[in-house]
Amino acid sequence: MVIHTDMAKAIEAPPAALQPGESTSFEASASELRELVGAVPQFLWIYDGDGRCIFSSEQWMRYTGTAAGSQLGSRWLECIHPEERATVRERWSRAIATGVVLDIEMRVRAADGRYRWFKHRAVPKRADEVALKWFGTSTDINNLKDALRRKDDFFALAAHELRNPLVPIAHALKVLERSDTNPNTRRAMQQKMRRQLSHLIRLTEDLVDVARMAVGKLELQNSPIEVHDLVRNALDVAQPLIDEKGQEILQRIPDSPLWLSGDGVRLVQALSNVLSNAAKYSPPGATITLSVTPLRQGRVRIAVRDTGSGLTKDDLARIFDLFEQVNEGSQRAGGLGVGLSLTKRFVELHGGTITAESEGPNRGSTFTIELRTTDFLFPAGVSPLAPCVTQSQEK
Repeated sequence: MVIHTDMAKAIEAPPAALQPGESTSFEASASELRELVGAVPQFLWIYDGDGRCIFSSEQWMRYTGTAAGSQLGSRWLECIHPEERATVRERWSRAIATGVVLDIEMRVRAADGRYRWFKHRAVPKRADEVALKWFGTSTDINNLKDALRRKDDFFALAAHELRNPLVPIAHALKVLERSDTNPNTRRAMQQKMRRQLSHLIRLTEDLVDVARMAVGKLELQNSPIEVHDLVRNALDVAQPLIDEKGQEILQRIPDSPLWLSGDGVRLVQALSNVLSNAAKYSPPGATITLSVTPLRQGRVRIAVRDTGSGLTKDDLARIFDLFEQVNEGSQRAGGLGVGLSLTKRFVELHGGTITAESEGPNRGSTFTIELRTTDFLFPAGVSPLAPCVTQSQEK
């Protein structure tokens, strides 16, 4: 790397042989400075008063995949995204002319050809009001910008999803207010309002859980829960959507009881989220398979397999991220994009795992939950559950 400053010499150059009586303080300071420059995650760089790069840290070379010294002068601009290059050049020229601090965001090309967002800041070192050198940093903000984008998308989506149930509720209220509404219509309107109100409650409960999760206040109320109860209660939640789409649930569950120790409400919420997700992304009349398999070392596997739209590799990489939505072609399946993220958190709080698999678009997907089982004796007055055999329930 070609360097033209005393600082750069201190960083890059090996110390000269000491003469008798010379201090080693320069050698020690240079060594510490090299360690410091190598430790920070940001790119560090120095420009001369005319805006030419005279030093860039090894982090820049590793990220861009460029050779030492190849980015000096103005050649570093070649790594800036073409859409931002002219703006960067103009802003940088203005900063040099005026001597003001430069703060700018731009995309920088990595060695693999992909671009990431960086925040660049350059501060001048002045003498007699003239900028002699510029010292700067470049900080990777790509993940932050992605998070902010997802948050903005989520707020827009939440407003849409929360408004949707209100429209049929308002319509039903108008019908009920009419004195000539017949009893059958009145009952139908009441049922519509109940359905939409239940949907609205689920949405707000998800939002509350997200807030609790963000501040670490998501707590469990543990008690014994039997897997057959867990499955039955989760199906009760997901069944309206399954019925609406005329789908079939195929259950493969062993006869013998399997006990868990956990928060029944959260576990039901987790499994019903997976079942609802399978129903959303499967076509009308599709078959969804729910299987329970006891494993060794006191664990149980609960798998939900659908024949729906499937998942790409990119989908699989982000399916459990908060605020993420997977599109089914051009039609979004609805929801806030928080259900699977909450499911993952609930399962992990129980010491379990959840994974997603798919062979690709239009080839279905499988979500697998593994949880710890526990030995539990039935209390007095409580009888074991009736056997639940392999069954096909067409709805």
